[in-house]
Amino acid sequence: MTSKEKIKILHLIYDSPNNTWINGGGAYRTVEIYKRFPAEYEITIISGNFKGEKPKFKNIKFLYLGT
Repeated sequence: MTSKEKIKILHLIYDSPNNTWINGGGAYRTVEIYKRFPAEYEITIISGNFKGEKPKFKNIKFLYLGT
């Protein structure tokens, strides 16, 4: 790997922080782990979609799928 390449991580999880239907410890644990990764990492979490305010975190991008 060269110094110009970014490390990319894609994480799939059914729940998400702030999801009032199924927000559990797994969503919070996932975010807490990735918040500690270096800022140079490109981290994307794919989760189930829900109505309401979507969480925002530095260095972590969320994609919401479904209904």
